[in-house]
Amino acid sequence: MWPNYLSISSGESATLYVWTTVPIACRYNDTTYSCKVKLDLFDFNEQFTAGAPMYCNNSVTEMTKPSMCGLELDGWQQWAWQTLDVNLPENTAADQEYQAKIKLRVLEADDDPIWSNYQLPEVTVHVVNDNVTDDYWWWYGSCFTGTDPWFSTFDWHSYYQRRYEKNHTWTEHCAIAVRAASDVFIIYGCGKPTKWIIRRLNCGIGNEYLEVYSRWGGYEIALPTGSRVYVWISLNRRINAYITMSRTDRYQTEGLCGTWNRDYEDDFTGRDGVVYDNATTFARTWR
Repeated sequence: MWPNYLSISSGESATLYVWTTVPIACRYNDTTYSCKVKLDLFDFNEQFTAGAPMYCNNSVTEMTKPSMCGLELDGWQQWAWQTLDVNLPENTAADQEYQAKIKLRVLEADDDPIWSNYQLPEVTVHVVNDNVTDDYWWWYGSCFTGTDPWFSTFDWHSYYQRRYEKNHTWTEHCAIAVRAASDVFIIYGCGKPTKWIIRRLNCGIGNEYLEVYSRWGGYEIALPTGSRVYVWISLNRRINAYITMSRTDRYQTEGLCGTWNRDYEDDFTGRDGVVYDNATTFARTWR
């Protein structure tokens, strides 16, 4: 396999070339029959997370992560280079570049079981962001929400949600859930007295869509698109969250963090599709 190291721009795929030095057995020596070798990405380890625990409820670093990449080799092309394109997460504003180790293995072969579970040589990919322009911060959205609660949307529109409890203290965030497919990470502390419950739900081999790290007194959650959520608890009673999106998610957001489309005037788009001029009315549609 060539190359064993390459550098790509954020958002591009890593192109690898494979030459089968040992022939793959194909049925009947007839090219009208399929002779495919299917591959999957069985390990994707970002090096900047080296040393993190690999247990599911703490971190999924270095865990087996089967992917539906659709990577295939044609057994009939035994004397030619074949191309594989592997997609990697895009960089975020907080993560300008990273280095990844890609490991591929044979998932199944049509007619030659000797190749089953064969592991291809490891490839190192350096993912860099060369798209920093004057518009850079518009293309890498971030949203913050903290105590009061107040929000700063992806398009830099700030607003407050001053709701009061019976004792006239401002309400505070006491729970958060981050989900990718069936994989869910939850922090909950809404009871009195406050008791924090931190859980990872539906996390098992083949289901690890999130990557969760314990960092700087909080938790950082990475989504498959490359977007990240950093959550920390203040004064043992309130949750703050900072969300950094990858370019993959632009024009794809809705909710209390607004519509990330470079137009702050439509940030108060409710669940019903109506653009409100009042933050409280807008927020209530998202309950």
